[in-house]
Amino acid sequence: HRLEQALDELGETRAFLELLLTAGPVLVLRFAVPDRQVSYVSPNVERLTGVSEQEALAPRFLHGRVHLDDLPGFDAALDHIEEGSSAREVIEYRVDRGDGSFRWVSAVFVPEPDGDGRVMAVLGYVIDVDDRHRAEGEKTEAERGRLEAEAERVRLEIVVALERLEALGELKRLEAEVERVTDEGEKTEAERGRLEAEVERKRLAEKLYQLQRMESLGQLAGGV
Repeated sequence: HRLEQALDELGETRAFLELLLTAGPVLVLRFAVPDRQVSYVSPNVERLTGVSEQEALAPRFLHGRVHLDDLPGFDAALDHIEEGSSAREVIEYRVDRGDGSFRWVSAVFVPEPDGDGRVMAVLGYVIDVDDRHRAEGEKTEAERGRLEAEAERVRLEIVVALERLEALGELKRLEAEVERVTDEGEKTEAERGRLEAEVERKRLAEKLYQLQRMESLGQLAGGV
């Protein structure tokens, strides 16, 4: 009677754990060392990765699914576990869902020791974090756009300042010419009048130019 009760309780526990693994968001896997052949994957593998349990148990499944750019970090994490230099490795990498698309996952790897304390296998707990990565990427892109707009605003301010200095220098030159003509009497009254009119025209043009620039910069700043 007690044995039957124990078996029933064991069956209930197994069913409960199976339900957790099937419905949960975390993929659990186990693979041997050093060949890294997967010997177990949780029942939710197809829902989370897009591959069947049979495919996940095929040789070279792990390396075949990891993005090439992420493979060095992936291998390094497993090396640390297998060598016994680390009791826990947390990494993020991209996995191929089988249709050519990749999704970011976060994984925790821990060792499974044998009776002598040597690492006989590695246990992995993997969760999808692709939505977070995409949100962070969009935020980074928006921030980059803001910084580029700010840099353009500063560049325009510098251009305005330089052009204003150039315009002021031209005004001073004309004013000096008017003074020279007036002081030395080298030009006719008509020539002096022409120079004075040119100075006034430059002044008015400078004011109009500044107003237009201020309006343009104001619109740019409002859009940042």
